Order: sequence, then C-alpha cells, then structure tokens
Amino acid sequence: MVKSREYLEELLTLLNRIDQKLNDFLPIFTNKKKIIKTKNLVRKAISYTRSSIKELRNDKYELAKALVDKARNTMSLLNKIDQDSASDVVDSIERLSSYIVASYYDFSGKINIIKKAYRRYILAFALALILSPLFIGASILLIGFLIFPLLISIHAFRARRKLGAIIASILLPLTMFIDILALNYMVYSFLNPEEIYSAANQLGIGVESMYVIVLLIGIIAGISFILAIRSFIALYRNIDALL
Repeated sequence: MVKSREYLEELLTLLNRIDQKLNDFLPIFTNKKKIIKTKNLVRKAISYTRSSIKELRNDKYELAKALVDKARNTMSLLNKIDQDSASDVVDSIERLSSYIVASYYDFSGKINIIKKAYRRYILAFALALILSPLFIGASILLIGFLIFPLLISIHAFRARRKLGAIIASILLPLTMFIDILALNYMVYSFLNPEEIYSAANQLGIGVESMYVIVLLIGIIAGISFILAIRSFIALYRNIDALL
C-alpha cells in the first residue's frame, strides 16, 4: 500500500501543478469552452485522486506509477506549449484525467461494482431472450441478431470502454419490456382462469401444469427485471469507471 500511496500523492501534486499551468496559459487558447471543460476534468481527477488516497484498498503501484509517468509527460508538454501544440496538449490532459478518474475504482476496489453490474445485465438479458419467442415472437434469427450486440458489449466492458454501457442502455430497456409483458401475462392469467384452461388445452397438458408454467414464466421475468434495474442503476452511478 505504501508505494501506491506515495505515487498517488505525487500524482496529486502533479495534477495541482497542471491545473495551475492551465490558468497561466489560458490566454493562448482560442477555444475557451474546451479549456474550461479540460480544467473541470482536471479538477475532477484531483478530487478522485484524493478519494483514491483516502479509500486505498488495492496496492496497484504499477498503475499508480504509470499514471505519474503520464502526468510528468503531460507537465513536460505544458511547459513547452505554444499556439500550434495547444490543442494536442489539451487532448492529452483530458485523456490523462479520464484515466485517473477511472483508476479510482481500481485503487478503492469498487471496480467490482461494475463487474457485478455487467454480469447482472448479461443474465437479465439472457433470461429475457428465453421469454422473447413467447411475448414478442422473436425468431432464432432475431435472437441471434440480439446476441451480437450483447457479445460486443461484453468485450467492451472487459476492456473498460463506455461502449459497453451504451449498448447496455439500449438492450436493458428491451429486456425490461419483455419482462413486463411476461409479468402482465402472468397476472392476467391468474385473474382470468379461462386463459389457463385455454392454454392448457392448446398445449395438451393439465391445468395444474399450466399454472406451474405461467408461474415459472413470472418468476423468470421478475428475476430478469430486478437484475436489469439493479445493473442499470449501478452502471449509471459508476459510469466514470469506464473510459
């Protein structure tokens, strides 16, 4: 822990110097809105670095050292900045700030929140896919088509990319829509026993078995819906963990 803490404290010092340098060189920037955005990102990185020091749980000194090296390099670029290089330097500072903010989740151990969230999202979507042929008439082809973005999002999550969360924000509402249809069908069937009798006759099974099937559908939909809601909230609240 000692090495990580030392590097993080040095990183905090470098970030404060970068923030001050941006103030000193403010007159040479033509895009004032962009530099204000960059300054806000740097100050956000400063805040998250302080949190990393305070909540340090994992001794990831190699990561801390790499961030310090990037910050030193950025400081060197700032010292040589001119009108021509200003835009590239600002972009470098923004990337550095994003990495530092995301690193908080590694140092604090809160990256596990994201890991759990995307596992819940995968399970929720998989359960909804099981129900999809019954409630949206999904064919094998459509299911295969929906699995493709799921696989892309899984890869993006593992690479800590926001693309995973973007795809999840599209697939999770579909998941919840299917779940709501299934839950609505369960409630309707229990309130209208003739639906149970009709479905049992069509399937050629007993009424008791049909009740069990409808209840099972509701349980699957309920689990999927809860997982989808929990994963969506977790991803939204911890989106800074992704780059």
